[in-house]
Amino acid sequence: MPRRIKSAPTPDTASIEDVWELVGELTPQQRHCREKGHRFDIPYDVDVDLFSNEWIEYTKCACHVLKIQRVHRDSGRLGKKRTDYSESPGYVMKGKGRIDKDGRGVFRIANREGNPMYRKALAKAQRNQKRTRKAS
Repeated sequence: MPRRIKSAPTPDTASIEDVWELVGELTPQQRHCREKGHRFDIPYDVDVDLFSNEWIEYTKCACHVLKIQRVHRDSGRLGKKRTDYSESPGYVMKGKGRIDKDGRGVFRIANREGNPMYRKALAKAQRNQKRTRKAS
């Protein structure tokens, strides 16, 4: 069992206990995005705002978080950007504060504990360590 990191939360930072609770409520894809960041691919829908002369691009991550990005049609400059979490319930910890570097560490631990590839690598390393001890 991995060592649980304990840190004193600041008033605007979520506690480690709250983050572990969130981890249990998220899908594997949501946990992955919390650790690595979202992957927004090609827009699935586009609108045009003729008044501001901007394209409005809608892209969605695999965890169902939506990004809305405005791009000026003549200059290509990026305009307002908005992220919408309404289609990814539980992704945001409302009222608990931001997740700091220790909190993101919780996602790294959780993403590896449940992954068969990591369990297999750990078992292999442990077998090799036992062989090395016996040979000594």
